[in-house]
Amino acid sequence: MTSPRSPIQGLSDLSELLAKEQPRVSKFVRGLAVGALVGAAIAGSTIWQRHRHQQQKAAEAEAREEGTPKG
Repeated sequence: MTSPRSPIQGLSDLSELLAKEQPRVSKFVRGLAVGALVGAAIAGSTIWQRHRHQQQKAAEAEAREEGTPKG
């Protein structure tokens, strides 16, 4: 059984593989990689915004409960 590889090792192998390919192929794969990175950044940003929004709503609800007289 082989040990898990890090993403950096995979990128290094891909770089070596593409060095032997035609320029068109390497341009396509570079574009594909850039698209994947941009997509991941957008998705991460969206997740972070949702998380922050949920935290703010919870804090506002807690503040309202503390301000309401009990009894």
